[in-house]
Amino acid sequence: MTTAHKHSSAPPQMPVCRLCRYYFITHDPARPYGCRAMGFKSRHNPAHVVFASSGMACQVFQPRDATPGSSEGPAGRE
Repeated sequence: MTTAHKHSSAPPQMPVCRLCRYYFITHDPARPYGCRAMGFKSRHNPAHVVFASSGMACQVFQPRDATPGSSEGPAGRE
């Protein structure tokens, strides 16, 4: 008999970097994505780099603040 494990080979739910306040796009074509919290730039999405190197989902994700002029609602239209 085989024992079924509850662990799957799928990675944990990773945050969407572009929605994080620490995410940025660089001017370096070789390393276009960056994370200010972790202090690195990479060719790959920062959350994927963190998972590949630590085996854990990003622990510093913080949602971006809503800014005036964003798609949160009609800013100044009356």
